[in-house]
Amino acid sequence: MHPPRTGRLCDGKMLTMVDAIRTKWMDPEFRRDPKTSHFCAVCQRDLKPGQPHRRVLFTLDAYAAVHAEDWDRAMGPTGEGYVIEAIGMDCARKLGLEWTAPAKA
Repeated sequence: MHPPRTGRLCDGKMLTMVDAIRTKWMDPEFRRDPKTSHFCAVCQRDLKPGQPHRRVLFTLDAYAAVHAEDWDRAMGPTGEGYVIEAIGMDCARKLGLEWTAPAKA
């Protein structure tokens, strides 16, 4: 039997794979500069007011999305090293909707 895989939380605490935070690289496309302050975190296309979108939590160092069910554990008490940003519906579908959360109204 293989030993359990381990990972680290942002505070350095060791975790087993059962407790590990699931991440997935977002494959960003930074080819354009957004014209507004409300844009998709992956493709940087501007999101128009009222346009459907979702939210994604990702790590600042690796640009990896955190699974929506793991957000609370990943953020911990300080949330250091993570950011929540808007993601357009097309990019959210490519990433997988389970990796995002509905946008707040």
